[in-house]
Amino acid sequence: MLLLFVIFVFASCNKFQERVTTDFQDNRWISDKWQEYTVVMPADVEGATINVVFSHIYEPGYNEIPVSVKIKSPDGKDETINAKVLLEDNSGKSLSDCAGDVCDCITAIKTDVPLKKGTYIFSLKNNVKHPFLPNALAAGIQINVSR
Repeated sequence: MLLLFVIFVFASCNKFQERVTTDFQDNRWISDKWQEYTVVMPADVEGATINVVFSHIYEPGYNEIPVSVKIKSPDGKDETINAKVLLEDNSGKSLSDCAGDVCDCITAIKTDVPLKKGTYIFSLKNNVKHPFLPNALAAGIQINVSR
């Protein structure tokens, strides 16, 4: 019975966690403001993918977004990753998953990374050279555990 309980607990551990900000006034993602997300890993993980998630209106008027992600791990180490969220491939085909006028794009910024049990703090901001990014509905961090 104890073995069955342990298997159930491990099977129910979060294989996927997502933290998203959806309160962009007038669908504008302000460029100089860091969004902060706290993610608690309930156990050590051998391999995970850290993604930036971004929701936008259909045909937002741009095809990529430069972003910065800061990661503070449970042991206090800080890491900053600069990446681009690509909304289209080189041929102009959309990389977003759209349903009507709402599109979601997921971009991996770090893959097959081990994560220790504990609290992580992720900070995200866009690095566009304008005061805001228009046509933005939501942005955040997603953790997918693969093993």
